[in-house]
Amino acid sequence: MATLKEKIRNSTDKAKEALKKSIICLYKFCFCWTIILLLMTVVEFLKWKFQGHTLGLTSPMANAYLALLGAYAASKEVGRWTKTPKTDRMGEVFVYLWWSLLLVIFSVQFLFPTYELPSEMMGISLKVLVIFFGSETSKFINSKIRPGKSESS
Repeated sequence: MATLKEKIRNSTDKAKEALKKSIICLYKFCFCWTIILLLMTVVEFLKWKFQGHTLGLTSPMANAYLALLGAYAASKEVGRWTKTPKTDRMGEVFVYLWWSLLLVIFSVQFLFPTYELPSEMMGISLKVLVIFFGSETSKFINSKIRPGKSESS
């Protein structure tokens, strides 16, 4: 019969494995949301219309996306602080995608001043950067509190 200590260790391992799976799932879900919202941003930038209405990203969509991305970053940090096995997911990709599109849009605006920055573009780009640097700060603090124990991503 398993001792209480073994039972606790087993349930902790199961919880860590569940957290790891949820982080992987959240990453994939955030990536899908990112691609869809990037496409919506491009559609708004190009001023495409559907049935007479200009299409574009709305604030509720942007807020939902940022909440989802924040949940992903928070779950990743919980995993880091609780020594959950590394998931090999790179949150930096969200920063690169948003800031690359922002650079392209600024470049097009420079060449063709009639184009306007999509309404939610700057806000999302800045908030994605804040989420990323918050995660990096947590990683740094974790590495100072537990030297050699912190995961690198």
